[in-house]
Amino acid sequence: MGHPKGPSVLDAVLRSVPSNNRQALKEKFTAPSTSKEPEPKSHKASRPPEPKRQRVENAESKAKASSAKAARLSAGEAPSLSNGQTPSTSKKAASQKNSTGQGGMLDRVLKPPPPPASRQAEPQSQPTPRPPEAMRRTPSNSVRRIPPPPLVAQLQVPVEVKNPSAGGNNDMFTVENDLDPTAPGAPSMTKYHKVRYLTGDRVKWLQYLTSPVVIASAHMGVAAAICRDHSLHIWCSESGSLLSKTQCLTAQGGHMACSNESVFVITVDCRADVWARNHKHGPWKRITLGTIDWMLRLTRGSPEPLSILEVGLTSTGIPVVTLSDQRLFVCDMHDVTWVVAYDESVRFGNYLVSNSAQHTVAGLDINGPLAKLQKTRSGVAIGKQVAPELGRTLILSHMESQLLLCQLLKSATEYRAWLNSYAQCLVDNSASCSSRLMTLLESLMGPDGNDVEATESTWEPEVLGMSKRSLLLQILPILGRKTQLEKIYLGFKQRLDFLETRNLFAMDTD
Repeated sequence: MGHPKGPSVLDAVLRSVPSNNRQALKEKFTAPSTSKEPEPKSHKASRPPEPKRQRVENAESKAKASSAKAARLSAGEAPSLSNGQTPSTSKKAASQKNSTGQGGMLDRVLKPPPPPASRQAEPQSQPTPRPPEAMRRTPSNSVRRIPPPPLVAQLQVPVEVKNPSAGGNNDMFTVENDLDPTAPGAPSMTKYHKVRYLTGDRVKWLQYLTSPVVIASAHMGVAAAICRDHSLHIWCSESGSLLSKTQCLTAQGGHMACSNESVFVITVDCRADVWARNHKHGPWKRITLGTIDWMLRLTRGSPEPLSILEVGLTSTGIPVVTLSDQRLFVCDMHDVTWVVAYDESVRFGNYLVSNSAQHTVAGLDINGPLAKLQKTRSGVAIGKQVAPELGRTLILSHMESQLLLCQLLKSATEYRAWLNSYAQCLVDNSASCSSRLMTLLESLMGPDGNDVEATESTWEPEVLGMSKRSLLLQILPILGRKTQLEKIYLGFKQRLDFLETRNLFAMDTD
């Protein structure tokens, strides 16, 4: 049977209450409940009640664990937890857990959010300090710069003249810069810097500039100055008149040289330019030679940095650059290329030629542009011994190089001397150099006059103002002295005689 329901019990209680309070009490007990039921403390599913036998076994195991713990404490051992840790180690692990941000809401709030996945893959290393902005913009292969010349109060440049005076007084090109900060006058007042050309003690002409002069150079016909404001001034050394309009350089001047009709300038950023004119009264034109910083990179493995020792111009207006390792470069103005005119190989070639017992070279004794450049840097003779075949090959290659340099420097006298020596060397070694000898003879002979293709040939009849066939006529007697080459000698001699009878070339035997 079931228990009586709620209303029956309530009615029995109400009957025992006075009637005047019965209605209020009934409303109090029958009103709907607005209070919420308390939520369970844990969302875990409630365990089913354990069987009686299991409860007994659990109680027995707890009793045994308590007795074992008491025995360990009596023996002096530290208590251990269920996971094998002691209380002290458990506290330490808990503190480490909190320090790493894995325990506690406060640690999780203060800990910054983790970086994106793409950044987590990067190695955690200290940031490398960045260099200054100026250093970051300078690449490793940037153009090298020449140290600018110092600004001084006075400059004196001796001038080479054709006929010096009997007393030995040479011409002098002088500069006086006004660098005194305590000079009278307001600081904003323009200062003038004096440029003079002297012949002995006499002032030949005088000029004033508004910017101090950094570099000055002069020659028999030209005087030039580069100022601090990058301006280039060119005067006539005889009268002091301005030969060209004032030029503005791209950077401060580093080196300068003058010749009769040319001015060669290298700026501090290694840019080379030449101002030249074709004749005495012709206009001055600027010829850009490009940058020459590549010369300073040819260190050949030496730890010492290279620098420009000096610059110059030959008598024919060819730019010359000498490096600190004594190498010398000349510029071919025809196609604006730089050629090595002196280094260790040239020095060794001159040594082999001068010590050769088979022939002598008159070109070494001629005071021409090439000899001047190479003699001043000859140094101590190199006493190396080489095999005969190697020495012969090196001598022939050196002579061919010297012939090309003579053409570049426009030295006709030296070219003729080296050509005769080269032909003599080929004749002396005709057994192994027959093809070179024939190539030389044919290049001087050119096409025959009766050949239809002669007028269409690209062959040039002259070299450095000299007739090639006249040069051939001068070296043919060298072939005639050797019986093995008599047939070649007669063949070229007949061809020259035939052209002479037809007046196709004039004999030039000077």
